[in-house]
Amino acid sequence: MSSFVLSIILIPIGLLWFTPKHTKDVVIKSSFLNNSLNKIADINEKYRVIVIAAFTAVVIFMALGIPRIRIEGSMIEYLKPHTKLYQDTQYLDRHLAGISSTEIILNGEMDCFKNPEVLTEIEAFQKSLTAHPQVSVSYSVADYIKLIYRSLNSDDNSYYRVPETSEAVAQCLFMYEISGGEEIDTYMTTDYDIARISIITKQMDDIQNEQLFTIIDEFLE
Repeated sequence: MSSFVLSIILIPIGLLWFTPKHTKDVVIKSSFLNNSLNKIADINEKYRVIVIAAFTAVVIFMALGIPRIRIEGSMIEYLKPHTKLYQDTQYLDRHLAGISSTEIILNGEMDCFKNPEVLTEIEAFQKSLTAHPQVSVSYSVADYIKLIYRSLNSDDNSYYRVPETSEAVAQCLFMYEISGGEEIDTYMTTDYDIARISIITKQMDDIQNEQLFTIIDEFLE
C-alpha cells in the first residue's frame, strides 16, 4: 500500500518535472482494450463522487479485517496434512519430546550459579514451564546438581533436590569434575557466571509461543 501511494504521487510529479524535449504525436489504433479503458475513464469522470464513495466503502470494509490478520511463525502450519514433512513432524511430536527448542542464557556474577537460592529459582521456573501444554521437558544445571547430589547419597530419591548450602553444591560440582564429567559444561561456564536453560517443545503456533514467552518474562522479572 505504501509503495502504491508513493507511486501515484511521485511518478506524476516526476513526469511533470522531467518532460521530454521532443514530443511526438502517437496515434493509438482502436482496440477492445483501448475502448474499455476509455469507458472506464469516462465513468470515473462522470461519476467521480460515486467512485470515491465506493472506493472509500471498500477500503473501510477491508480495514475491518485487519484485526483478523494472524502471522503464523510455524512452518508446519503452511504444509498440507498429506505431505511427508508434516506427517513426520506430527509423529515426532506425538512419540518423542518434540523438534523445537527455546534456549535461555542467564548472566550473573562469578560463582552465582553455585548459589542454592539461584538454583532453586531455576528449578521453580522449570516447574512453571510444565503448565504450558506444548513444553515437553527442560534441562538446566539444576537438573545435573540434583542428579549428582542423589548419586553422592546412595541414590536415595529423597536427595533428588538442590542442596541447601553452597558448600554442598560445590562438593557436587567438584566430584563431578574429578570423575571426568563434561556434559554439565554445556549448561554452565567454568566460572559459574553464565547458565543455560534448554526448553524442548512441540510445534507451536504464534499464540502458544506468546504464552510460553509470558511464562519466561514473568520468571525474568
